[in-house]
Amino acid sequence: MKNKILRLNFFILLFFIFKTFCFSKESFITPYLELGGQSLGISVNLEYRISNFAVRGGFTFLGLGAGYLGSLSYVTNKDSSHHIELGLGGAHVAIASIFGGGTSEKFLLSAFIGYRFQPKNGGFLFRVGFTPLFWTTEEEKIDINNPRVEKKIVINIKPWAGISLGYSF
Repeated sequence: MKNKILRLNFFILLFFIFKTFCFSKESFITPYLELGGQSLGISVNLEYRISNFAVRGGFTFLGLGAGYLGSLSYVTNKDSSHHIELGLGGAHVAIASIFGGGTSEKFLLSAFIGYRFQPKNGGFLFRVGFTPLFWTTEEEKIDINNPRVEKKIVINIKPWAGISLGYSF
């Protein structure tokens, strides 16, 4: 019985914390579409922004694959409609081979620096920015004189860009 009362009190407390912080005048829930950017292809995203910070999650669709992504961003100047956005994120993608070799899975890290138009009272969202992508690959080096195969981790960097359109509530 005590456990049920404690759980009920915990959920009531969580509800009031959620209501206070998540539905303030400074918070937005924004569904949006992104072309390029962190998604590599097209992604459908849902972002929650409170004050100067935004957290997003989404699904990405590539020509031969799909994946999911997430990011955390800092948005400047909360009292204006025009912002600079700085963010970090990651994506997990699975891409099918066109030559029949199964699928290849990659985890990509990304950064974002760009322009964001989002009115301070909600409404139309527009984002455009530079999104470099980072991932690792493993290379094997075979030396004829040495019977061991040496493996080396290589960090790959791809300059990339993206554009997003959505609506904030």
